[in-house]
Amino acid sequence: MKLRVFLLFEKRFRWGTLAVPLYQKAVSPCQASQGSILLNSNSVYPEFSRRFYGSQSFTGVLPTVTVTYTPTIQDGTYFIRNFEASKYLSIPNDTESEEVITESFDVDYTKWIVTLQSNGYYTIKSAFSNLYLGIDTNDITGTSIVRQKSTTGRGSQWAILPMSNGNYALMANPVVSNSGGEITNVLSLMPGNESSGVVGQYAYANDSEYQDEWQLFYCKYDYTTYEYTIDHYYDIGYNIRFSDSESTALEKLKSYHNMVAEQFAVRFGIELFYSFTLYTSCADLCKISQHGVLRFENLDDSCTHLLDDLSRDKLRTDVRQYIENNGLPQESETRSLFIWTGHIMTGNVVSSSTDYAVVITPSQMTTKDENAEENRQDIVYNNKSAQEVFKQSVYSMMHEASHQLGASDHYRCGAQNESEKPCSPLCDECNGGKYQGEIMNSRFESIDDIYRDNLYCNYCIESIREHLKEHHEGGEHEHET
Repeated sequence: MKLRVFLLFEKRFRWGTLAVPLYQKAVSPCQASQGSILLNSNSVYPEFSRRFYGSQSFTGVLPTVTVTYTPTIQDGTYFIRNFEASKYLSIPNDTESEEVITESFDVDYTKWIVTLQSNGYYTIKSAFSNLYLGIDTNDITGTSIVRQKSTTGRGSQWAILPMSNGNYALMANPVVSNSGGEITNVLSLMPGNESSGVVGQYAYANDSEYQDEWQLFYCKYDYTTYEYTIDHYYDIGYNIRFSDSESTALEKLKSYHNMVAEQFAVRFGIELFYSFTLYTSCADLCKISQHGVLRFENLDDSCTHLLDDLSRDKLRTDVRQYIENNGLPQESETRSLFIWTGHIMTGNVVSSSTDYAVVITPSQMTTKDENAEENRQDIVYNNKSAQEVFKQSVYSMMHEASHQLGASDHYRCGAQNESEKPCSPLCDECNGGKYQGEIMNSRFESIDDIYRDNLYCNYCIESIREHLKEHHEGGEHEHET
């Protein structure tokens, strides 16, 4: 259950709790009685203060409580993400359509300009079409499909109501005639059919589903400012290990890339380009020379050659030679190679990053069967669950890409040997403060960790921004809204 109970105030004149989850800021004239004040939730006001008085006095003294109202969020450009579907409020690629849908992240179609109005409501305008998010019929009391509107009437004015878990509910302006009392309809995916992407106005559901709650990510920077390219090279071993009946290895790689691209755009204004190339690696050839054929069962076999074909350095050299032989773009300050292998490396080493070239190994995506050798099993390293593979792959890609953009590891912070510290005195941990960054310190506990506000410490943020300013085209500039 996602019941939100907000304790407003308690001191002699006891305030009750506001059990209706949507309206901790939607407060209008109250009903008062000794011991409690009940708040009406049908109106939202801009920033101001109002005094409420108890209905009975004590020796001529009236208890007074002052409530201060402030705007929920600042004006600006936002990406608005549905918490249930993990997709973004978007306009269709078809510019003739007035629909509003949810889609995967896109730097153009999923950007919205949010502006506070004088009556305390917000307008939400597509940065691409310049049309407003609005109720199709302006009937905020019933179920309606949400569309793009050219006007800013009541149906295009929204209360942005914060929830206790950090999400928001979006409710159209309810001040209309014959409203019938309290309004509980909010912006939501279609209940029971969330995968359709249809966005409409539906009754808020006080349950464990979150199709009616949204995350708002503020866009501080222009999203065509910096360009960065990742060329993904994945070997046959990777294709064998990670392709299954649900999706191919390539489809999975694209999903990892898209999630990382979304975060770099939101956090740093980076437009992330890509290419994907399936190639035959030195590790593939090593196993083929031993077994005559490459199968899942021999992906964890060791190398028997004099020069180890199962090392990260050999994979880097191998891909660079492939690029040179085929006349492909070489790595640079603005272009990185990401080499994905499905083979267990010698020593089962983890992924690593050097100048312009990253090797992603299956170390974190697999688990070793300790009894395999004793039982003479062919497969020693099995893939973890699909969900775990996804989480570890996204983390590895984003962590190593952050290295490529200038961020440092923090998991060695606090080492006794000063030479082992990779951090600047500006690092929150090394400077004596509590370390805030997660991505450069430890792996995700949940894939949702990628959406944390404090994913990077202040030093890493500045390091990446300095790298972008120095090496990538364009210049950093803030939105003027």
